[in-house]
Formats: sequence, structure tokens, C-alpha cells
Amino acid sequence: MHIEDSRPASKTDIARLEHKLDGNISRLDGNISRLDGNISRLDQKIDRVASAVVKLQSEVTEIKQTMSTKEDINRILNAIDSF
Repeated sequence: MHIEDSRPASKTDIARLEHKLDGNISRLDGNISRLDGNISRLDQKIDRVASAVVKLQSEVTEIKQTMSTKEDINRILNAIDSF
């Protein structure tokens, strides 16, 4: 059946359309399944990245707490020089 055609659809037209729609639905179902798999893999990657960021933040905090500043080093060198 053509859109320009003003006649009612025949049983054959309807059957052809159903077959075409079934094929489209099957392809869409396959696409959805692939997307679901992609989303699962991305979720796993995001979890790994988030864990790495948390670990990195912890390490940076530790470094900041234990490192000496330029001012600290100058104070130590001045104390040594004054002996």
C-alpha cells in the first residue's frame, strides 16, 4: 500500500506491514540489548575511575599533611646556620 493510495489496506498490505514492523522491532530489541551491555561496561569503568579518584584524593591529602613547605625548610636551614 502506498501513502498516496486512498484505498483501504488489503490483508496482504497489512501482512507485509506487520512483517516489516516485526523486523524493525527485532532490530530495535537487538540495539537495546547492545546498549544495555554498553551501559553495564560503562558503569564498571565509572566505578573503577571513582575508586581511583577516591584513592588519589586520599594520597594527596596525606602528602599535603606530611610535606614540608618552603617556609619550613627555610626555618630549618636558618636554625642550622645559627648554630
